[in-house]
Amino acid sequence: MTPLLEEGALARLQVEKQQQSLNDRTQQLIEQKVNTVVEVDRQKQQIESRQAEIQRLETEQSRLQSLISQAQARLANTSAVTDKDIYDRLADNNKRLAEIDSQITKIIVDNDKRLTELNGQIERAKVNLGYQEITSPVDGVVFDLKATPGYVTPQPN
Repeated sequence: MTPLLEEGALARLQVEKQQQSLNDRTQQLIEQKVNTVVEVDRQKQQIESRQAEIQRLETEQSRLQSLISQAQARLANTSAVTDKDIYDRLADNNKRLAEIDSQITKIIVDNDKRLTELNGQIERAKVNLGYQEITSPVDGVVFDLKATPGYVTPQPN
């Protein structure tokens, strides 16, 4: 603009107006640039803050996922141990029942054998009783008397 002023093409007032307008516009651009830089810095700070938050949340997610995996492993282990304990107890109970059943069967067989022996002894005693002869210390006739429990009084000789 200065070359135009020196040549006389523009009036001094017009040059000053244009210079002022140029200065105002330059000032506006500088302010816009400063505001833009401040806004960019603020947004960068927000981005960094959010990235830090994302990193923290990812770390927390990883930690929680690890805890969940450990809990699931403990649950599976506990279930397996519990199932094994149940099956072991069932097997022990079945074994004990088989032992008891065997003992009962043995007792029944022994009792049947003993009962057979006792029945045989009773039969032999009945036969022997039929063959026994009873003698009286005194001569005489025996009437049809029923035997009763009690003492027999001895006869004087």
